[in-house]
Amino acid sequence: MYKFIEKNRTEILSRFDPENIEKYLYLINNVNNINNIDYRKKYKFFWKLNAARLSSEFCEHHFDVLDNEIKNPSNDLKKIAQSLYSIPSNGAREKGSLHFSFSSKLLHIANPENPIYDKMIKDFYFFSEPKNTLPFESRLIIIDQFYTFLIDEYDFPFNPYFKASAFKVSLGIARGIVA
Repeated sequence: MYKFIEKNRTEILSRFDPENIEKYLYLINNVNNINNIDYRKKYKFFWKLNAARLSSEFCEHHFDVLDNEIKNPSNDLKKIAQSLYSIPSNGAREKGSLHFSFSSKLLHIANPENPIYDKMIKDFYFFSEPKNTLPFESRLIIIDQFYTFLIDEYDFPFNPYFKASAFKVSLGIARGIVA
């Protein structure tokens, strides 16, 4: 697959919308403005928090967790996902939901060296998410194991495609555009 990506890199990169690249870079470069209302609006729009119809309580907690991760990096995605799960994500629900994609995007913004987990990545690697009938902790363990694989894949020392920072940025943008 990497040979295919490398062979078609110019075509792939040409399909990225420059506006989305600018939006992504704005979020990365202005992460210290996390408490700014304009930054939060752009963040929520870019990562599609609004489209998910998340409760204001969940969004506020999401930004609190992000702010804490920026100030006191843990790089602990499992802990972040557990924290977000503790807050009902939709006003009608009494319990939280496993928002692993939003958790990974939060961690990525705090430290862009971390990969993003979302539908595009899941599909790229043919990963099947655990069924919602499993307990939260079981689902979290399974997805976190896959995320550990992504970290290894992303950091693989002999993988020149992920080591080229421009390509890593492009992949980050591509991952973020489709949730």
